[in-house]
Amino acid sequence: MAFLIEIPFFFFLFFHDLVDITYARTEIFFLFIIIELIIAFNFRSTRYSVFQAPTHMWPTVSIISQFILTAVVIQIPAVREAFGFTMPTFQTIGMILMFGVVVCVSTEIIKVHLRRPLLVGR
Repeated sequence: MAFLIEIPFFFFLFFHDLVDITYARTEIFFLFIIIELIIAFNFRSTRYSVFQAPTHMWPTVSIISQFILTAVVIQIPAVREAFGFTMPTFQTIGMILMFGVVVCVSTEIIKVHLRRPLLVGR
């Protein structure tokens, strides 16, 4: 279900900066990383909200380490050039994080609906 929420964001970012394909590729790559990490964090439990789910050490460590690696890819010019990326602007990073928040809220809404008992015969 989350992919139905993600796909419009990917298309918007890609076609928004299609003039500069390197920048469009950079935005899509970082959007994919952020959204997938948010989904991994959200779906630690399908039963509980992200705020009520029990914390597991290794998934939390892996998510934090991926954020750090993403920051390394952005900040170090040699690594950024090896991946063929450009330096994203603060506006782009903010937009990607905003899309991540929308995906987080959307998955929480989906989990609320999944927790509701089915009304049979109504």
